[in-house]
Amino acid sequence: MRAGSMAIAARIFAIVFVLPTATIAAPLTAIGAPLTPVDALTVEFTSAARASSYSTAYAVGAKDMTAISVSSTPTSAVIASVADVGPCEGLFVFESRRKSLPRGVSRTRLAVTCAETSSFLVYAVNADGSGARRIVEIKNEARIQNPRDLVVVNDTLAFIASAAHSRVVAVRLDSNEEDPPVIGESFKLSGVDTLTLGPLERETLRVMSGAARRVTTLKYTPAGTLQLVGSTKDSRLESASGTCVGVGDSSDRLYTYVVSPKKLGGTLSILNSSEFGAPQYLVGVHAGGAPNADSESEWSPVAHVNLKGATDVSVHGNRAYVAASTLGAIAIVDLSEPSRPTVADTLRSPALAGVNKVSASPDGKFLVSLVNGTSAVIASADDAVVAAASKRRRFT
Repeated sequence: MRAGSMAIAARIFAIVFVLPTATIAAPLTAIGAPLTPVDALTVEFTSAARASSYSTAYAVGAKDMTAISVSSTPTSAVIASVADVGPCEGLFVFESRRKSLPRGVSRTRLAVTCAETSSFLVYAVNADGSGARRIVEIKNEARIQNPRDLVVVNDTLAFIASAAHSRVVAVRLDSNEEDPPVIGESFKLSGVDTLTLGPLERETLRVMSGAARRVTTLKYTPAGTLQLVGSTKDSRLESASGTCVGVGDSSDRLYTYVVSPKKLGGTLSILNSSEFGAPQYLVGVHAGGAPNADSESEWSPVAHVNLKGATDVSVHGNRAYVAASTLGAIAIVDLSEPSRPTVADTLRSPALAGVNKVSASPDGKFLVSLVNGTSAVIASADDAVVAAASKRRRFT
């Protein structure tokens, strides 16, 4: 080789050697055929860190409550009816700490809100998973009118997002499950769509409102009193439809992730909530947008087209799973560097056309996606799960 050629080769090698490496998420693979029909408007796994397994996700819809068994051969089964109060849009899965339980009842509890009938319900799941029994019922309650979402702290305090009043309403629950719930204080905001729990040791909630274009942090007390910590308003949060602070270890819930399907074709926004104050808008990744030359915080990666119609997001570790409804896909966003998120992989299929909800299991093994409230697609990035699947195919 000539000396000049060797010098050029050395320079090329040096350039390749010093290029930064990106953390690429493992491919997301669909497990079996879509589950259908499934009456489901929202889906959640249990939030309890001490749960023995995360093998079941729960969904609620217009008439049914469904248990979705996630494994290499996923199945679904209706476990209760909500026809008298539905459609139901809010769901939170938690564990009862009651010392003694009735025979045949597990510790799994499903808290539900139904906007049209202004209802709040809690179900106890049977030990064998075959059904669920309603143990708490509040119907047609003006103080929680048009409840869109909820969270439960421990098993004694529920916070409900009342869209009609733009309030977060506290409801005290009896840990022995004997006395009826008591509706307590509420906190007025400019808008309330979704609620998520911050790190448990901080005793905070994060509230998202697409109409108000705000993410707000509230601090709560064990008695249900709420106090404003800080609030951020940004036009990129307009018409937001989904939010997540991460699943699994609560100490990791230091960022807030929000998706807006109509903003610039579909936007994933990341807000830094690590400081005990107002969330700080960090970056927006757009499907149809371009970087703003006046601000580095507006940086957007080349692969942003995969976020078209972003309707929901679920985050586990350094991966955000975004339901790209318009594209008919699940985009996996690498969050290793939160200020520079990149779309690392995409699960795309006709079966995902209209996908509008996603929920990652707290152990990171499974992702459940709901499509148009009628079917569910189960996927995994875990090699062992994929290898064990009797029927599997890679969607591209």
